[in-house]
Amino acid sequence: MDVATRQEELESEFHLRLLQVSFPASDLPELVRRLREHAAGRSVAPTPADWSTVGR
Repeated sequence: MDVATRQEELESEFHLRLLQVSFPASDLPELVRRLREHAAGRSVAPTPADWSTVGR
């Protein structure tokens, strides 16, 4: 949990208490593809993150 999630003036600081990942259902095919590539030993290069809607 990032303590700065609810207080944007704070620097990010993570405490692992519970991990929940949310994403749009439309991302599911890409997530499954990447997980299969990873399981097969092939890494998928990361792409730039879109932070425009995070915490808003």
